[in-house]
Amino acid sequence: MGSLGLTALFGLLAVVATMAYRRIGSLRQAQIEGQSQSRDRVWSVLRNLTWILLAIPIAVFATLAAVPLWWLLEWITGWHIVGHAGPDEWCYIFAYPLVLIYFGRLRSIQRTKHRAVAEGDAGQPDG
Repeated sequence: MGSLGLTALFGLLAVVATMAYRRIGSLRQAQIEGQSQSRDRVWSVLRNLTWILLAIPIAVFATLAAVPLWWLLEWITGWHIVGHAGPDEWCYIFAYPLVLIYFGRLRSIQRTKHRAVAEGDAGQPDG
């Protein structure tokens, strides 16, 4: 299986895990509030799927852009990391979760700012 095939497999696993996590959380929230939020859940899953799929080409680009880093790591460790066709497939597999974590952090920051704006304390000095 090629590196892009493994990356797609990890992406699919991340989608399934995200959907399961969202489903459990949204069921709890619907039980507490007593209302259905199926439309919001669908948009949430689609948004997460978009980020997960968008991470694939960005991870490939990041892996190729980091070739000097891979050469340095190859020189330090003595492992064969970069061949004539580019980095080994584990480099792509290593970069993909890092991009997903970065996207998750961006989403977390976005949610925090959105909550602050909704509560009215965005940019307001204390005092």
